[in-house]
Amino acid sequence: MSPLRSLRTLTEPAPAAAPIAPFPMNAASRALEQRVVAQAQRGDGRITLALLQELGLGERGAERLLGDWRVRGWVLKDPARQNAHYLTPKLEALVGNRETRETP
Repeated sequence: MSPLRSLRTLTEPAPAAAPIAPFPMNAASRALEQRVVAQAQRGDGRITLALLQELGLGERGAERLLGDWRVRGWVLKDPARQNAHYLTPKLEALVGNRETRETP
């Protein structure tokens, strides 16, 4: 490769990365949200990979869900508590509002 070609490659913008698909929001995922929030609220609000796996997700699915929820602001890592994931009021309110709306 010529030096000019490699310089041109460095000055061209990088191709845009494909967007990451969010975790699907369907009836099954809404039911999962409700189960996760209920389980976490029974404890100290911590959401672990083990909890998500107990609720039926595989390891990768659990990691993907936590990542998506972090992006949405539904869970936060708390450095004061060993970087564990904890529910945010945003997710608790969202799940609470859905339960209220769906009640006849």
